[in-house]
Amino acid sequence: MREGQTPARRGRRPGRSGTREAILRAARRSFSERGYDSASLREIATQAEVDPALVHHYFRGKAALFQAAMRMPDLENALTQALQPEAGGVPPRQVGERILRMLATLWSDRELPRTLAGLMRSAATNERAAAMLREFLGQVVLARLGRDLPEPDRDLRVALVGSQVFGLLVARTLIKIEPIASMPVDELVAAVGPTLQRYLTADLRGSAENPSPGARETRPPADGEPCRAVTNEVPGLRNAGRTRRGCMLRELREEDYPAIIRVLDGWWGGRQMSHHLQRLFFQHFTDTSFAVEADGRVLAFLVGFLSQSRPGEAYIHFVGVDPAVRGQGVGRTLYQRFFALAADRGATEVHCITAPVNKGSIAFHRAMGFRLVPGDTEVDGVPVHTDYDGPGGPRVVFVKEIGRPGATLP
Repeated sequence: MREGQTPARRGRRPGRSGTREAILRAARRSFSERGYDSASLREIATQAEVDPALVHHYFRGKAALFQAAMRMPDLENALTQALQPEAGGVPPRQVGERILRMLATLWSDRELPRTLAGLMRSAATNERAAAMLREFLGQVVLARLGRDLPEPDRDLRVALVGSQVFGLLVARTLIKIEPIASMPVDELVAAVGPTLQRYLTADLRGSAENPSPGARETRPPADGEPCRAVTNEVPGLRNAGRTRRGCMLRELREEDYPAIIRVLDGWWGGRQMSHHLQRLFFQHFTDTSFAVEADGRVLAFLVGFLSQSRPGEAYIHFVGVDPAVRGQGVGRTLYQRFFALAADRGATEVHCITAPVNKGSIAFHRAMGFRLVPGDTEVDGVPVHTDYDGPGGPRVVFVKEIGRPGATLP
Protein backbone atom coordinates (compact mmCIF):
# COMPACT_ATOMS: atom_id res chain seq x y z
CA MET A 1 0.00 0.00 0.00
CA ARG A 2 1.37 3.34 -0.99
CA GLU A 3 2.06 6.04 1.54
CA GLY A 4 -1.05 8.15 2.19
CA GLN A 5 -3.43 5.63 0.59
CA THR A 6 -6.59 4.82 2.60
CA PRO A 7 -6.84 1.10 3.40
CA ALA A 8 -9.76 -0.82 1.88
CA ARG A 9 -12.81 -1.14 4.18
CA ARG A 10 -13.46 -4.62 5.54
CA GLY A 11 -16.50 -6.20 7.15
CA ARG A 12 -20.08 -4.93 6.68
CA ARG A 13 -20.97 -3.04 3.58
CA PRO A 14 -22.11 0.48 4.34
CA GLY A 15 -25.75 1.35 4.85
CA ARG A 16 -27.38 4.50 6.07
CA SER A 17 -28.60 4.76 9.66
CA GLY A 18 -31.98 3.04 10.05
CA THR A 19 -31.51 0.70 7.09
CA ARG A 20 -32.39 -2.42 9.05
CA GLU A 21 -35.54 -0.84 10.47
CA ALA A 22 -36.58 0.37 7.00
CA ILE A 23 -36.20 -3.16 5.65
CA LEU A 24 -38.28 -4.58 8.51
CA ARG A 25 -41.08 -2.05 7.93
CA ALA A 26 -41.14 -2.84 4.23
CA ALA A 27 -41.10 -6.57 4.96
CA ARG A 28 -44.08 -6.32 7.32
CA ARG A 29 -46.00 -4.40 4.68
CA SER A 30 -45.14 -6.88 1.94
CA PHE A 31 -45.82 -10.01 4.01
CA SER A 32 -49.14 -8.61 5.27
CA GLU A 33 -50.30 -7.74 1.75
CA ARG A 34 -48.91 -10.69 -0.20
CA GLY A 35 -48.10 -13.47 2.26
CA TYR A 36 -44.82 -15.34 2.63
CA ASP A 37 -44.83 -17.21 -0.67
CA SER A 38 -45.66 -14.21 -2.88
CA ALA A 39 -43.45 -11.62 -1.19
CA SER A 40 -39.99 -11.20 -2.74
CA LEU A 41 -36.76 -9.81 -1.30
CA ARG A 42 -36.27 -7.61 -4.36
CA GLU A 43 -39.70 -6.05 -3.89
CA ILE A 44 -38.99 -5.49 -0.19
CA ALA A 45 -35.65 -3.86 -1.02
CA THR A 46 -37.39 -1.55 -3.50
CA GLN A 47 -39.98 -0.49 -0.91
CA ALA A 48 -37.24 0.12 1.64
CA GLU A 49 -35.18 2.03 -0.96
CA VAL A 50 -32.06 -0.05 -0.38
CA ASP A 51 -29.80 -2.25 -2.47
CA PRO A 52 -31.14 -5.87 -2.52
CA ALA A 53 -27.71 -7.02 -1.36
CA LEU A 54 -28.27 -5.20 1.94
CA VAL A 55 -31.35 -7.31 2.62
CA HIS A 56 -29.24 -10.47 2.30
CA HIS A 57 -26.49 -8.85 4.36
CA TYR A 58 -28.73 -8.04 7.32
CA PHE A 59 -30.99 -11.10 7.30
CA ARG A 60 -29.33 -13.86 5.27
CA GLY A 61 -32.41 -14.88 3.36
CA LYS A 62 -36.18 -14.65 3.21
CA ALA A 63 -36.85 -16.98 6.12
CA ALA A 64 -34.66 -15.01 8.50
CA LEU A 65 -36.22 -11.74 7.35
CA PHE A 66 -39.73 -13.12 7.88
CA GLN A 67 -38.83 -14.31 11.38
CA ALA A 68 -37.40 -10.91 12.33
CA ALA A 69 -40.25 -8.92 10.78
CA MET A 70 -42.99 -10.99 12.36
CA ARG A 71 -41.71 -10.68 15.93
CA MET A 72 -44.17 -8.97 18.28
CA PRO A 73 -42.06 -7.89 21.26
CA ASP A 74 -44.68 -5.46 22.57
CA LEU A 75 -47.28 -8.22 22.61
CA GLU A 76 -44.85 -10.59 24.29
CA ASN A 77 -43.96 -8.02 26.96
CA ALA A 78 -47.64 -7.26 27.63
CA LEU A 79 -48.40 -10.94 28.09
CA THR A 80 -45.41 -11.32 30.40
CA GLN A 81 -46.59 -8.46 32.61
CA ALA A 82 -50.24 -9.54 32.54
CA LEU A 83 -49.33 -13.06 33.61
CA GLN A 84 -47.51 -11.86 36.71
CA PRO A 85 -50.56 -10.87 38.77
CA GLU A 86 -48.93 -10.96 42.17
CA ALA A 87 -46.35 -8.35 41.15
CA GLY A 88 -49.14 -5.95 40.29
CA GLY A 89 -51.31 -6.84 43.24
CA VAL A 90 -53.98 -8.37 40.98
CA PRO A 91 -55.81 -11.42 42.39
CA PRO A 92 -55.53 -14.60 40.26
CA ARG A 93 -59.29 -14.50 39.60
CA GLN A 94 -58.81 -11.23 37.65
CA VAL A 95 -55.93 -12.32 35.41
CA GLY A 96 -58.29 -12.77 32.43
CA GLU A 97 -59.41 -9.15 32.63
CA ARG A 98 -55.83 -7.97 33.19
CA ILE A 99 -54.62 -9.70 30.02
CA LEU A 100 -57.30 -8.02 27.93
CA ARG A 101 -56.83 -4.58 29.44
CA MET A 102 -53.07 -4.57 28.85
CA LEU A 103 -53.39 -5.89 25.30
CA ALA A 104 -56.02 -3.29 24.46
CA THR A 105 -53.44 -0.54 24.97
CA LEU A 106 -51.38 -2.02 22.14
CA TRP A 107 -54.15 -2.43 19.58
CA SER A 108 -54.05 1.21 18.45
CA ASP A 109 -50.50 0.67 17.18
CA ARG A 110 -50.62 0.26 13.37
CA GLU A 111 -47.57 -1.98 13.27
CA LEU A 112 -49.13 -4.69 15.43
CA PRO A 113 -52.16 -5.32 13.18
CA ARG A 114 -49.87 -5.23 10.14
CA THR A 115 -47.51 -7.76 11.72
CA LEU A 116 -50.44 -9.93 12.72
CA ALA A 117 -51.89 -9.76 9.20
CA GLY A 118 -48.61 -10.93 7.72
CA LEU A 119 -48.31 -13.75 10.20
CA MET A 120 -51.88 -15.00 9.80
CA ARG A 121 -51.99 -14.68 6.01
CA SER A 122 -48.65 -16.41 5.63
CA ALA A 123 -49.46 -19.14 8.14
CA ALA A 124 -52.52 -20.10 6.10
CA THR A 125 -50.42 -20.97 3.04
CA ASN A 126 -46.89 -21.70 4.24
CA GLU A 127 -45.77 -24.31 6.76
CA ARG A 128 -42.74 -22.25 7.84
CA ALA A 129 -45.01 -19.37 8.79
CA ALA A 130 -47.46 -21.73 10.49
CA ALA A 131 -44.58 -23.18 12.50
CA MET A 132 -43.61 -19.65 13.60
CA LEU A 133 -47.15 -19.01 14.83
CA ARG A 134 -47.16 -22.28 16.76
CA GLU A 135 -43.75 -21.40 18.17
CA PHE A 136 -45.04 -18.02 19.32
CA LEU A 137 -48.00 -19.61 21.07
CA GLY A 138 -45.78 -22.27 22.59
CA GLN A 139 -42.84 -20.15 23.73
CA VAL A 140 -44.60 -16.89 24.55
CA VAL A 141 -47.94 -18.06 25.90
CA LEU A 142 -47.07 -21.52 27.20
CA ALA A 143 -43.75 -20.52 28.76
CA ARG A 144 -45.32 -17.60 30.63
CA LEU A 145 -48.72 -19.06 31.35
CA GLY A 146 -48.66 -22.85 31.23
CA ARG A 147 -46.54 -23.51 34.29
CA ASP A 148 -49.02 -21.70 36.52
CA LEU A 149 -52.18 -23.33 35.14
CA PRO A 150 -54.02 -26.08 36.99
CA GLU A 151 -54.02 -29.61 35.68
CA PRO A 152 -55.65 -31.27 33.87
CA ASP A 153 -56.02 -29.66 30.43
CA ARG A 154 -53.04 -27.31 30.74
CA ASP A 155 -52.32 -27.42 27.00
CA LEU A 156 -56.01 -26.96 26.20
CA ARG A 157 -56.18 -23.88 28.44
CA VAL A 158 -53.16 -22.34 26.70
CA ALA A 159 -54.63 -23.04 23.27
CA LEU A 160 -57.99 -21.54 24.21
CA VAL A 161 -56.43 -18.36 25.62
CA GLY A 162 -54.24 -17.99 22.53
CA SER A 163 -57.16 -18.52 20.15
CA GLN A 164 -59.33 -16.01 22.03
CA VAL A 165 -56.62 -13.34 22.13
CA PHE A 166 -55.64 -13.74 18.48
CA GLY A 167 -59.26 -13.98 17.34
CA LEU A 168 -60.24 -10.84 19.21
CA LEU A 169 -57.18 -9.02 17.90
CA VAL A 170 -58.12 -9.93 14.31
CA ALA A 171 -61.77 -8.96 14.82
CA ARG A 172 -60.97 -5.62 16.49
CA THR A 173 -57.99 -4.34 14.51
CA LEU A 174 -57.74 -6.26 11.24
CA ILE A 175 -61.21 -7.18 10.00
CA LYS A 176 -62.82 -4.50 12.20
CA ILE A 177 -66.00 -6.41 13.04
CA GLU A 178 -68.59 -4.17 14.70
CA PRO A 179 -69.43 -3.58 17.45
CA ILE A 180 -66.18 -5.17 18.66
CA ALA A 181 -63.97 -2.78 16.66
CA SER A 182 -65.36 0.36 18.31
CA MET A 183 -66.24 -1.08 21.71
CA PRO A 184 -64.81 0.91 24.65
CA VAL A 185 -62.06 -0.96 26.47
CA ASP A 186 -64.06 -1.24 29.71
CA GLU A 187 -66.99 -2.85 27.89
CA LEU A 188 -64.69 -5.18 25.98
CA VAL A 189 -62.96 -6.27 29.17
CA ALA A 190 -66.27 -6.83 30.96
CA ALA A 191 -67.64 -8.89 28.07
CA VAL A 192 -64.62 -11.06 27.19
CA GLY A 193 -62.50 -11.04 30.35
CA PRO A 194 -64.68 -13.62 32.14
CA THR A 195 -64.31 -15.95 29.16
CA LEU A 196 -60.52 -15.78 29.39
CA GLN A 197 -60.74 -16.31 33.13
CA ARG A 198 -62.86 -19.41 32.58
CA TYR A 199 -60.24 -20.79 30.19
CA LEU A 200 -57.57 -20.14 32.81
CA THR A 201 -59.15 -21.58 35.94
CA ALA A 202 -62.59 -23.17 35.41
CA ASP A 203 -63.49 -26.82 34.86
CA LEU A 204 -63.36 -27.24 31.07
CA ARG A 205 -64.61 -30.82 30.94
CA GLY A 206 -67.60 -30.77 33.22
CA SER A 207 -70.20 -33.50 32.95
CA ALA A 208 -73.75 -34.06 34.10
CA GLU A 209 -72.39 -35.76 37.23
CA ASN A 210 -69.68 -33.14 37.83
CA PRO A 211 -70.73 -29.94 36.06
CA SER A 212 -68.44 -26.98 35.62
CA PRO A 213 -69.14 -23.78 37.59
CA GLY A 214 -72.45 -22.30 36.48
CA ALA A 215 -73.55 -25.55 34.80
CA ARG A 216 -76.32 -26.35 37.27
CA GLU A 217 -79.84 -26.83 35.97
CA THR A 218 -82.17 -23.91 36.57
CA ARG A 219 -85.80 -23.27 35.73
CA PRO A 220 -85.94 -22.30 32.03
CA PRO A 221 -87.59 -18.92 31.42
CA ALA A 222 -90.99 -18.73 29.80
CA ASP A 223 -91.34 -16.91 26.50
CA GLY A 224 -91.05 -13.17 26.97
CA GLU A 225 -89.48 -13.47 30.42
CA PRO A 226 -86.35 -11.36 31.04
CA CYS A 227 -83.26 -13.60 31.19
CA ARG A 228 -81.99 -11.72 34.23
CA ALA A 229 -84.84 -13.19 36.25
CA VAL A 230 -83.43 -16.70 35.79
CA THR A 231 -80.72 -16.79 38.49
CA ASN A 232 -78.98 -13.88 36.75
CA GLU A 233 -78.09 -16.09 33.74
CA VAL A 234 -76.57 -13.30 31.70
CA PRO A 235 -75.15 -10.69 34.09
CA GLY A 236 -72.43 -9.61 31.67
CA LEU A 237 -74.97 -8.13 29.29
CA ARG A 238 -75.70 -5.25 31.61
CA ASN A 239 -72.23 -5.03 33.16
CA ALA A 240 -70.71 -4.78 29.68
CA GLY A 241 -73.07 -1.99 28.69
CA ARG A 242 -74.73 -4.17 26.05
CA THR A 243 -78.25 -3.40 27.29
CA ARG A 244 -79.94 -1.36 29.99
CA ARG A 245 -83.07 -3.51 30.18
CA GLY A 246 -81.68 -7.05 30.37
CA CYS A 247 -82.44 -9.60 27.67
CA MET A 248 -85.63 -11.26 26.51
CA LEU A 249 -86.12 -14.90 25.50
CA ARG A 250 -88.74 -15.37 22.76
CA GLU A 251 -89.61 -17.50 19.76
CA LEU A 252 -87.58 -17.05 16.59
CA ARG A 253 -89.28 -15.06 13.80
CA GLU A 254 -88.84 -14.92 10.03
CA GLU A 255 -87.99 -11.22 10.24
CA ASP A 256 -84.94 -12.17 12.36
CA TYR A 257 -83.33 -13.94 9.40
CA PRO A 258 -81.78 -10.96 7.48
CA ALA A 259 -80.10 -9.49 10.57
CA ILE A 260 -78.79 -12.87 11.76
CA ILE A 261 -77.46 -13.99 8.39
CA ARG A 262 -75.54 -10.69 8.02
CA VAL A 263 -73.52 -11.24 11.20
CA LEU A 264 -73.39 -15.04 11.36
CA ASP A 265 -70.02 -15.57 9.62
CA GLY A 266 -68.53 -12.75 11.71
CA TRP A 267 -69.64 -14.52 14.88
CA TRP A 268 -67.49 -17.44 13.71
CA GLY A 269 -64.45 -15.24 13.02
CA GLY A 270 -65.01 -15.17 9.26
CA ARG A 271 -65.65 -18.90 8.88
CA GLN A 272 -68.39 -19.55 6.30
CA MET A 273 -71.39 -20.80 8.30
CA SER A 274 -74.38 -19.05 6.72
CA HIS A 275 -74.96 -21.83 4.18
CA HIS A 276 -75.95 -24.11 7.08
CA LEU A 277 -78.82 -21.79 8.05
CA GLN A 278 -81.51 -21.40 5.40
CA ARG A 279 -84.54 -19.15 5.67
CA LEU A 280 -86.87 -22.16 5.82
CA PHE A 281 -85.90 -22.71 9.46
CA PHE A 282 -87.19 -19.21 10.26
CA GLN A 283 -90.44 -19.96 8.42
CA HIS A 284 -91.42 -23.49 9.42
CA PHE A 285 -89.79 -24.17 12.82
CA THR A 286 -90.40 -20.93 14.74
CA ASP A 287 -92.53 -22.52 17.46
CA THR A 288 -89.60 -24.77 18.50
CA SER A 289 -86.78 -22.25 17.96
CA PHE A 290 -85.77 -19.37 20.19
CA ALA A 291 -83.90 -16.06 20.24
CA VAL A 292 -82.32 -13.97 22.99
CA GLU A 293 -82.92 -10.30 22.26
CA ALA A 294 -81.64 -7.11 23.89
CA ASP A 295 -82.43 -3.55 22.79
CA GLY A 296 -84.02 -4.86 19.61
CA ARG A 297 -80.97 -6.92 18.57
CA VAL A 298 -80.68 -10.72 18.53
CA LEU A 299 -77.68 -11.77 20.64
CA ALA A 300 -78.21 -15.53 20.38
CA PHE A 301 -80.57 -18.05 18.82
CA LEU A 302 -81.35 -21.76 18.69
CA VAL A 303 -82.99 -23.60 15.80
CA GLY A 304 -84.58 -26.89 16.84
CA PHE A 305 -87.52 -29.12 15.94
CA LEU A 306 -89.39 -32.28 16.87
CA SER A 307 -88.75 -35.26 14.60
CA GLN A 308 -91.63 -36.03 12.22
CA SER A 309 -90.49 -39.61 11.58
CA ARG A 310 -89.01 -40.60 14.97
CA PRO A 311 -91.56 -40.10 17.74
CA GLY A 312 -90.02 -39.10 21.03
CA GLU A 313 -86.96 -37.47 19.47
CA ALA A 314 -86.10 -33.76 19.17
CA TYR A 315 -83.17 -32.24 17.28
CA ILE A 316 -81.08 -29.08 17.71
CA HIS A 317 -79.89 -28.00 14.28
CA PHE A 318 -78.01 -24.73 14.87
CA VAL A 319 -77.07 -22.48 17.77
CA GLY A 320 -75.40 -19.09 17.44
CA VAL A 321 -74.19 -16.72 20.18
CA ASP A 322 -72.66 -13.28 19.70
CA PRO A 323 -68.97 -13.52 20.79
CA ALA A 324 -69.48 -10.44 22.99
CA VAL A 325 -71.82 -12.39 25.31
CA ARG A 326 -70.33 -15.88 25.21
CA GLY A 327 -69.49 -17.54 28.50
CA GLN A 328 -72.39 -15.82 30.29
CA GLY A 329 -74.99 -18.60 30.26
CA VAL A 330 -76.91 -17.44 27.17
CA GLY A 331 -76.42 -20.69 25.25
CA ARG A 332 -77.33 -22.72 28.35
CA THR A 333 -80.57 -20.74 28.71
CA LEU A 334 -81.52 -21.52 25.10
CA TYR A 335 -80.82 -25.25 25.53
CA GLN A 336 -82.81 -25.45 28.76
CA ARG A 337 -85.79 -23.74 27.15
CA PHE A 338 -85.69 -26.21 24.25
CA PHE A 339 -85.40 -29.19 26.63
CA ALA A 340 -88.51 -28.03 28.49
CA LEU A 341 -90.52 -27.49 25.31
CA ALA A 342 -89.46 -30.83 23.80
CA ALA A 343 -90.38 -32.71 26.98
CA ASP A 344 -93.77 -30.99 27.18
CA ARG A 345 -94.47 -32.12 23.61
CA GLY A 346 -93.65 -35.73 24.26
CA ALA A 347 -89.95 -36.01 23.40
CA THR A 348 -87.70 -38.12 25.60
CA GLU A 349 -84.41 -37.51 23.77
CA VAL A 350 -82.63 -34.53 22.23
CA HIS A 351 -80.06 -35.14 19.48
CA CYS A 352 -77.41 -32.89 17.91
CA ILE A 353 -74.01 -33.09 16.20
CA THR A 354 -70.77 -31.12 15.96
CA ALA A 355 -67.43 -31.35 14.15
CA PRO A 356 -64.61 -33.34 15.81
CA VAL A 357 -62.36 -30.25 15.72
CA ASN A 358 -64.85 -28.20 17.74
CA LYS A 359 -63.48 -29.04 21.19
CA GLY A 360 -65.39 -26.20 22.83
CA SER A 361 -68.71 -27.53 21.51
CA ILE A 362 -67.88 -31.05 22.68
CA ALA A 363 -67.04 -29.79 26.18
CA PHE A 364 -70.21 -27.67 26.29
CA HIS A 365 -72.51 -30.53 25.33
CA ARG A 366 -70.88 -32.81 27.87
CA ALA A 367 -71.43 -30.17 30.54
CA MET A 368 -75.09 -29.97 29.46
CA GLY A 369 -75.49 -33.71 30.14
CA PHE A 370 -75.29 -35.04 26.59
CA ARG A 371 -73.61 -38.39 26.06
CA LEU A 372 -71.50 -39.22 23.01
CA VAL A 373 -72.91 -41.87 20.66
CA PRO A 374 -70.27 -44.52 19.78
CA GLY A 375 -68.89 -44.10 16.25
CA ASP A 376 -66.71 -46.08 13.85
CA THR A 377 -63.46 -44.34 14.89
CA GLU A 378 -62.01 -42.02 17.54
CA VAL A 379 -60.26 -38.64 17.43
CA ASP A 380 -58.42 -37.60 20.60
CA GLY A 381 -60.45 -40.14 22.54
CA VAL A 382 -63.79 -38.83 21.20
CA PRO A 383 -66.05 -41.21 19.20
CA VAL A 384 -66.49 -39.97 15.63
CA HIS A 385 -68.85 -41.03 12.82
CA THR A 386 -66.82 -40.95 9.58
CA ASP A 387 -68.56 -39.35 6.58
CA TYR A 388 -71.68 -38.73 8.70
CA ASP A 389 -72.55 -35.72 6.52
CA GLY A 390 -71.10 -37.21 3.34
CA PRO A 391 -67.47 -37.68 2.23
CA GLY A 392 -65.19 -35.52 4.35
CA GLY A 393 -67.96 -34.72 6.82
CA PRO A 394 -67.12 -36.54 10.08
CA ARG A 395 -69.28 -35.66 13.05
CA VAL A 396 -69.53 -36.21 16.79
CA VAL A 397 -73.08 -37.31 17.64
CA PHE A 398 -74.77 -36.42 20.94
CA VAL A 399 -77.96 -37.55 22.66
CA LYS A 400 -79.52 -36.41 25.94
CA GLU A 401 -82.39 -38.06 27.77
CA ILE A 402 -84.84 -35.43 29.01
CA GLY A 403 -87.38 -37.48 30.96
CA ARG A 404 -90.79 -38.98 30.44
CA PRO A 405 -93.24 -37.50 27.88
CA GLY A 406 -95.00 -34.39 29.09
CA ALA A 407 -92.55 -33.79 31.96
CA THR A 408 -91.33 -30.22 32.28
CA LEU A 409 -87.79 -29.61 33.51
CA PRO A 410 -87.66 -28.14 37.02
